[in-house]
Amino acid sequence: MSRNKIAFVIVLIPAFLFLQGCLENTLPPDIVNQLQAPRLLYPPDDTTDVDIPVTFSWEGSRNIKDYFLQVSIDSLFDSLVYTYHGRTTIVRDVMGLNYQTNYYWRVNAINGYGETKWSTVWNFTTGKFCNGTPIVEYFGEIYKTVQIGEQCWLRENLDVGAMINGSYEQRDNGVIEKYCYNDSIENCYKYGGLYQWNEAMQYSNIEGTQGICPPGWHLPTLTEFQACSTAVNGDGNALKAVGQGDGNVGGGGTNTSGFSALLAGCRSYQLYFHSLGSYAYILSSSEHDSTHAYSLFLHNILSGINFYYFTKEPGFSIRCLKD
Repeated sequence: MSRNKIAFVIVLIPAFLFLQGCLENTLPPDIVNQLQAPRLLYPPDDTTDVDIPVTFSWEGSRNIKDYFLQVSIDSLFDSLVYTYHGRTTIVRDVMGLNYQTNYYWRVNAINGYGETKWSTVWNFTTGKFCNGTPIVEYFGEIYKTVQIGEQCWLRENLDVGAMINGSYEQRDNGVIEKYCYNDSIENCYKYGGLYQWNEAMQYSNIEGTQGICPPGWHLPTLTEFQACSTAVNGDGNALKAVGQGDGNVGGGGTNTSGFSALLAGCRSYQLYFHSLGSYAYILSSSEHDSTHAYSLFLHNILSGINFYYFTKEPGFSIRCLKD
């Protein structure tokens, strides 16, 4: 073999090895474009009551230069309401979406050779929160809100005050006192406190008073409860949280209103607890007479909404209404 040929082989081999090393770190376009699309993480598919602003997130991949997020009110993405070119961002908070609206979203990615396919399409529904007041902070607790017709409600039973034993009466002593079902503080965390009418009213008899509700909120009147009932066409199941009530006999909660009522039972005037999982008693600020007051009543096997008056001694649940 001549010296020139030997030199050519010696030069060629390192060059070939160098190019091979480069090729091992790259992929041809047809393979790159077949890489899996981003995997969506949050909000999960087909979820409801998603908070605004909505935090979108998806799983990232190596060698991705850019991500594209699209949000639409239709599954074909003909009606885009939001588009974001996210660079390498895999989390994005989106303001400006509407309450009580169903949205569709998807993500794709761009690498050095082009775009990946779009991800699967997921959908979610934003919550029925009150415009401008999605949450209320009160005594260290966070309460979500819900818009029903023209009214803005706390969507959770109030849980404020110091727990006392169910065998004692709540007193006008400058301290908010509450009962917890079966004298268990865990039941207050789950179902809210139970309050006698005078304690809930903070010893006022003025209809619609603030009572133990947060500032800017009040104990609903009978008329306001009736307006809420009218807004849901008298359907008690629409007020009950999903899982509350017996759906086999027509009393199962659908929570289509977002009110999320719990069948929290009561502390009776006979000083014992009963009806957890069976009945919801929610106090109004309206008196029937000097010793009786009205409450909204929901039953576990019935779909109606009733308004009864009871003596003021039992401990019932509280829902506050925005002024």
